[in-house]
Amino acid sequence: ALGLPHCYMEQLCENRCSIDKDVQHAIASMRKMAKPIGALCIAPVLLAKIIPHIEVTIGNELGVANTIHTMGSTHHNAAADEIVVDTVNKIVTTPCYMLASSISQIAEGTQRLVKAILKLV
Repeated sequence: ALGLPHCYMEQLCENRCSIDKDVQHAIASMRKMAKPIGALCIAPVLLAKIIPHIEVTIGNELGVANTIHTMGSTHHNAAADEIVVDTVNKIVTTPCYMLASSISQIAEGTQRLVKAILKLV
């Protein structure tokens, strides 16, 4: 189940793929306006590639966590229904489908993420 994320992470880390310019612009615009950003599932890796020195989670998958570290950011292990809040950079992340065994776990993590973002506004 993690084959695609591993391949994606390898390509991102080794600069063998590019990030869509519109996505880069959207993230840069949010940062410029000091707006909080939420990322679920594998998306925190994309943020780690674009924004240096952030704190994120994708769960507890060592290979992807190492890729995040290689990019210069910090990974924190978290359960599917937990979040990691980087208050300095106004980034909130949750593993969601990286770990979840039920839709209720995804819902709990997502709800926590939204509540944390609202506190950062």
